[in-house]
Amino acid sequence: MLGIHRLIRTWQNKVDLYISLTEFARQQFIRGGLPEEKIIVKPNFVTNNDLPNPSGIGDYAIYIGRLTQEKGVDILLSAWDKLRIPLKIVGEGPLRESVQEYAQKNTFIEYLGQVSQTAVIDRLQKSRFLVFPSKLYEGLPMTILEAFSCGVPVIASDLISRTELIRDSETGTLYASSDPAGLAAKAEWLWNHPDDCARMGRNARREYEDKYTREHNYALLQKIYEQVIERKMH
Repeated sequence: MLGIHRLIRTWQNKVDLYISLTEFARQQFIRGGLPEEKIIVKPNFVTNNDLPNPSGIGDYAIYIGRLTQEKGVDILLSAWDKLRIPLKIVGEGPLRESVQEYAQKNTFIEYLGQVSQTAVIDRLQKSRFLVFPSKLYEGLPMTILEAFSCGVPVIASDLISRTELIRDSETGTLYASSDPAGLAAKAEWLWNHPDDCARMGRNARREYEDKYTREHNYALLQKIYEQVIERKMH
């Protein structure tokens, strides 16, 4: 089936417009053979945009996500071996037992398990920064957008898909991918520089307001529909 559709160029000729979540993903689709002029970038959005911009900074770091190696949980735990920074871990997955064991040995780590979306936002609002150690390119991680909406900066690996979302030293900070020592150093620096952390949090909130609100997303989607209609009319 795929061979036939590639041969008759279905995806090049029968689709009016593709929507990509990021410019990085758009470039991958172009490399895969889709027409450049038919791919437009429109990110996801989050709906908790009525949250007040929190004042001050929280008193713990937080990880929210599936507990797997590809999500970088092993990197996270290794980084926290010598850190004295409170860390809350939210999520479920195959590495749950390892996380629970670490939490039992390290009093700075608290494992919360799976929690409701309301609780996720509440925990985010009260955190100092989000740790996003994923080794995957990902699409457009909602956790990062939720952190931005709460005025919380993000520490993430420096994969190219992440550098498009997080402006280093502005809305968060980046470390060399799969490097626990690098993650630990960034976390310690951010924890020990609360003024810089608060500044990045304010920038993150502005980034959210500029790019990831439902109103902004609706306007982008409306523009996309108009563009397709205009093309069809010509």
